[in-house]
Amino acid sequence: MSTAPAAPAGHAAVTEHLAGAALKPPGHGADRAILVAGLLLTGLFLVAVAVPLWRGVGVWGLSNDVVWAIDIASYLWWIGLGNASAVITCLLLLLRQNWRNSLNRLAESLALFSAGVAGMFPILHLGQPWQVHWMFPVNAQELGLWPQFRSPLAWDAYAILTYLGVIFLLWYIGLIPDLAALRDRAKRRGWAMVYGVLALGWRGSARHWTRWHQAYRVTAAVALPYIVLIHAGAALLLAGGPVPGWHSTIFPTLFMLGGTLAGFGAIILLAVAVRAGFGLHDLITRDHLDLLARITLATALLYLYCHVAEAWTILYRGDPTEIALLERRVAGADAPLAWTGWIASIGMAQLFWFRAVRRRPVLLALIGTVIAAGIYAVHLMLLVSGLAFGHFPAMWRDYAPTVWEWALLAGSAGVFLTLLALFLRSLPAVSIFEVKEVLRDRATEGRDPALREAAQ
Repeated sequence: MSTAPAAPAGHAAVTEHLAGAALKPPGHGADRAILVAGLLLTGLFLVAVAVPLWRGVGVWGLSNDVVWAIDIASYLWWIGLGNASAVITCLLLLLRQNWRNSLNRLAESLALFSAGVAGMFPILHLGQPWQVHWMFPVNAQELGLWPQFRSPLAWDAYAILTYLGVIFLLWYIGLIPDLAALRDRAKRRGWAMVYGVLALGWRGSARHWTRWHQAYRVTAAVALPYIVLIHAGAALLLAGGPVPGWHSTIFPTLFMLGGTLAGFGAIILLAVAVRAGFGLHDLITRDHLDLLARITLATALLYLYCHVAEAWTILYRGDPTEIALLERRVAGADAPLAWTGWIASIGMAQLFWFRAVRRRPVLLALIGTVIAAGIYAVHLMLLVSGLAFGHFPAMWRDYAPTVWEWALLAGSAGVFLTLLALFLRSLPAVSIFEVKEVLRDRATEGRDPALREAAQ
């Protein structure tokens, strides 16, 4: 993302700046470097997928007891990144909070691409992904058997497909007016035709705007509870299993808030990077970053409460195995991973109490990255520790991830970066028309004379 001058405040200037960034030829700087890095990591992902397919999932560090590890932890983490989009895109839209207008496109894109990456992990976890059709309600007369609807794999298949459909619809509806703007400004006929088809004949009439607002708000109202429930439902699958440490009724809320916290960390990182790379300092302001940091802090405090409530539940229940597992997490073999995750996520978020931290973009990006990584460590700890420390000593197993598991995780990040880089190079990173709505409101209220003149 090559450095560009700050976007002007006028309506026409905003459109030209954001549309021009999407229509200009690919640069030779940071934007191409990100795409190349993403493609290289995607190649690593393909290798990390090919090796288990050829040699079997025995190349991972799994065992008969520890059957879920980095594969399912990655699924939970990637799918959880989209939870923050529910707050920024859906909840704030329904509450008519216009400060979200500069950030909702990034939040929706993060949710869509991370869900796409997450959907690959349950398939790879099968060991034989070519048998994935057994996860769906196929015709029983042809195959002589219906899928096992009590299996988490079947639940994941239905959840991911529905989740992708809802998020894609929300993302695409929000893009339609901007696609029309790109259609009208594209200099190449081929791109103009592509954008024109995707814009669905948008002409900006009053009827089009009315239908658009209705569709966007209805989709947001449908997506909000579903985005929240899909991650809580994945955690409910864990809470229903006969595994020590997974029986707390707060487990779904714990995972949901953890995913939301990681999502806010990722959105902060994306917002700072896009802000600097495309010169959007006047559109993604320090006030936006300050508000993001405050919401992240509030989420971290709720996440801390869930961890305390989980520990209290284990102690109150008095199960010797679960108490021993809690001791193992706090001061035993799992303590390094647990404390690393807690300090990196909950601890680092406490820096947002200080205004000086919330107003420094580079520092915010670093903290957001650490928070997202810390949540992954917590997810991995919660998932593996219960499986490795069963009810009987004969079930106790040590788990150590292999190089192929780390390669799979790094490669999945490459797939995400590739999708993100292609999006930033072909579509506006910030919603053009929604930013102009904020400028119009400011001009109408008379808070900024320069904006009032630009609106006229």
